[in-house]
Amino acid sequence: MQHNLRDPSRDRAHGRIYRVSAPGRPLLKPVKIASEPIANLLEVLKEPEDRVRYRARIELGGRNSDEVMEALERWLASLDKQDANYEHHRLEGLWLQQAHNRVNRTLLEQVLASPDFHARAAATRVLCYVRDQFPDALVMLKKLAADDHPRVRLEAIRAASFFPAPEALDVALSSTDKASDRYIDFVRGETLRTLEPIARKAIAKGEEIAFSSPAAARFFLKNVSTGGPAQNEAIAQRDPRTALPARRS
Repeated sequence: MQHNLRDPSRDRAHGRIYRVSAPGRPLLKPVKIASEPIANLLEVLKEPEDRVRYRARIELGGRNSDEVMEALERWLASLDKQDANYEHHRLEGLWLQQAHNRVNRTLLEQVLASPDFHARAAATRVLCYVRDQFPDALVMLKKLAADDHPRVRLEAIRAASFFPAPEALDVALSSTDKASDRYIDFVRGETLRTLEPIARKAIAKGEEIAFSSPAAARFFLKNVSTGGPAQNEAIAQRDPRTALPARRS
């Protein structure tokens, strides 16, 4: 019975061990990871099983950063661009750089521009976590918030919530030009909830908040008062590429 671990009624003499396997299919051979050379571990990042790759990243994360980054650069250069998993392998390289806090801008931008939306979305999350290393992170996220795939837009909107700046509103609202779904709507709502106090503080100080799309400006006007219907209507008629006066009466 599944009693609490400290429950005296818990059966401590019996147990069950399960192994799930496919009939007629040979078992996987364990991949060597512990104490393996860095070059071998990098090749493990090509394995199809996620947990195998995960253990390889953990092992590489404990190795000397300079040695790992040097080997990783050679490994990335050796990848076959015709390989169907090329984009995935580059993403694994980006994750390894993140593990060593050595994210390279060139590789990050390459993966952010990947034809595979899975890679773009994952790289967007990486950008979120290393945002302090990229002064133009918000500019990069604004472009990603208008990506063709909703998963990428969702990651960009989420990332905007980590920036304590009113300009992050434009990232979250840039996605309103694209089709939405309940997941994007929820994440956008939570992001706006997080950024609202920052926006209101900017409004109180008379600062300006710039929006890059008409949809973003309209969405803002519907959700944050800027000083009454008359002022809101006047602002709505302006070119949305100009700054939105953050004034309140």
